[in-house]
Amino acid sequence: RPPRSTLFPYTTLFRSAIVGTLLVSCLALYGTVRPLAAQDPGAAKSDDNPPSEAQILGWIDQLAERDEANAAVEALKKTGEPAVPHLLGEALEGSSLVRRGWSLVCLAEIGGPDVQRRLEEIQADQQQPPLVRTWAAAAQVHLAKNAAQLEELAPLAQQFPAVGRPIGLKLIAYVNSGDNAATPTQILSLVQRVPQLQQALAPAILAFGPETLI
Repeated sequence: RPPRSTLFPYTTLFRSAIVGTLLVSCLALYGTVRPLAAQDPGAAKSDDNPPSEAQILGWIDQLAERDEANAAVEALKKTGEPAVPHLLGEALEGSSLVRRGWSLVCLAEIGGPDVQRRLEEIQADQQQPPLVRTWAAAAQVHLAKNAAQLEELAPLAQQFPAVGRPIGLKLIAYVNSGDNAATPTQILSLVQRVPQLQQALAPAILAFGPETLI
């Protein structure tokens, strides 16, 4: 079964068991993907024998199959940049919400400047389903590498409440992380500007201790 996640809420758009399972896993994006299928995802990419377009498209098709999705995600992650155009096409125009969600998971794992830009476009596209836009917003949170980037993304929680908790959890992880550390001023400012983050950021605020807060 795909890994459990706390990033995305259940929604009435997902009426079948397979889609519900995807929702639980996709929205963590973002934990470890465990291969389930018999296919060896390690064969997805090598310097001498990169995957063909047909293989990449085949893995994308497998994203809709409950017992094959995790192995397909792993294979596409290993493929990297060559898979990005196909994953973007599926995320933007795919006929299956299951495949679109998993495609966004893969894009978030592959990363890169072009992926970040396209995720922003998907999240901002009013023509896309709300769930797809929420996934794209969560993928941006996953790609944030420091507290400053998360601070820039924090307003997304006003439009996409489901990303509030992952933003908060990631900021908490940055409270004592050296160069990437989140400062009390940053976190208190975020709570003031984005009230949706209050509950998620409360542990981080308390972690600074009374002396710092005073």
